[in-house]
Amino acid sequence: MLFFMMKLSKIEICSLLLPLVLGCISILLWNVEIHLLSHNKSSVWYNELSWSPFIISFLLSISFLSPYIFLTSLRSFRLFGSILFYSILNYFGLIAIRFLYLQIQNPDYPSMHLLYVWTLIGSIVLFSGIFYLFKILVIERTNFFHMFTFMAVFISLVPTTYAMGDLFYLWLPQKGFLGLIKFGFPAFWINILIGWTNFAIVKKLI
Repeated sequence: MLFFMMKLSKIEICSLLLPLVLGCISILLWNVEIHLLSHNKSSVWYNELSWSPFIISFLLSISFLSPYIFLTSLRSFRLFGSILFYSILNYFGLIAIRFLYLQIQNPDYPSMHLLYVWTLIGSIVLFSGIFYLFKILVIERTNFFHMFTFMAVFISLVPTTYAMGDLFYLWLPQKGFLGLIKFGFPAFWINILIGWTNFAIVKKLI
């Protein structure tokens, strides 16, 4: 990536490493809860997940704000307020997208699949818009183009997750995209993608 062609300071390296570390913690927490649920044979893991999505939502907000934590002098009350807001937004966004994805996969109502697909796309657009709007109102003003950058980040979560299927095919507990979700790859990648993208925005690289 472009970052590795730059001469980075120690503080910039820390800003880039934090999303990677939090991504690893997120996938670990996700798998811990999946493992605990596996002891309950009657449970359906994607309906029973409770505490890990909430913690991952908090970690994701830290990944997103890591450039401001390390590289700017953002005031404490704005930083803590932003962490709280993005944690709540991430959690409800995760719940909504999980619901819509499971409805798309539901074979009982095939006539509704197209509606759910468009609703999912609309949810990503809305989520990206709120993400961007809060950023320019509370944190800093940036180019309107960056709203579409965030949108591209959330959409790119699908191909980056699929890419892991070829690398970890033998270790997946369940095949297909649902198996990749069960392994926690989206929780890993979203921290890195959103953290590094915002680093590039703060550094005026995009």
